Amino acid sequence: MAMQSINWNNEWFPIEDATYLNFAAHAAIPRVALNAVQASVSAKWRPHIVDDQSFFSLARSLRQTLATLIGASPDDIALMTGAGAGLATIAYALKWSAGDEVIIAGGEFPAHYATWKPMEARGH
Repeated sequence: MAMQSINWNNEWFPIEDATYLNFAAHAAIPRVALNAVQASVSAKWRPHIVDDQSFFSLARSLRQTLATLIGASPDDIALMTGAGAGLATIAYALKWSAGDEVIIAGGEFPAHYATWKPMEARGH
């Protein structure tokens, strides 16, 4: 599968008055993502016409693209609803041993604290 070359400079809406680098909770949305959101909203207007092939093909295609990008198998790629859900899935899937520690930076994104701190009380 050939990777499509994208000129990423054209994919962002211009922010004239700043160099914006917050790509976490308040990320600027690239045009390709906005188009995908708009297509999803359009599909929600008429959900009865979205067949299974259309519904599942996007995730299948995305897993294939990501797998190609990182040299993995599509079966190794999990799509999550967001970073917090992905972090929690990984945290609870790890095999923990006595004495294992997780160190996070002060001021880190709150999902880290909310994921790892409760595990301390569980003895994980």
